[in-house]
Amino acid sequence: MSRWVAWTDDERRFLATNATMGATALASKLGRTRRQVKAQASYLRISLRPAGETRGRTMAKHEPPASTIPPEVCPHCGIYYVTESCGVCYRCRVKKKLDEYVATHRAALEAAQPYVTEYARQKQQVSRFNRGTGAESK
Repeated sequence: MSRWVAWTDDERRFLATNATMGATALASKLGRTRRQVKAQASYLRISLRPAGETRGRTMAKHEPPASTIPPEVCPHCGIYYVTESCGVCYRCRVKKKLDEYVATHRAALEAAQPYVTEYARQKQQVSRFNRGTGAESK
């Protein structure tokens, strides 16, 4: 069994810059076992796969691997990445749907507002009463 030896910064830097060589080649260059190299790469979150290798997954010949395609930024907010097929981020899509709902139901929402406010006021009164009597509901 080999004795544990701490990794130096130079070894880590060499591992990061030459990761595409593979674990076996790196192990022989660094004078460490293949298992040690794989464990350190995992700890540093470094992939030891050659660029573009898919490990059996089928990919279209005309597309580069997904990791090399930069994600698109949402054109509306410019903060989040586009994840929806409609071309905007999830948050902007939900906000748009909410705005549409409010626009179509504005009259009903404004008519219900006094009832919502009254309900919240009554709920607060009950909570204060229960706190004062020690009968808190859970």
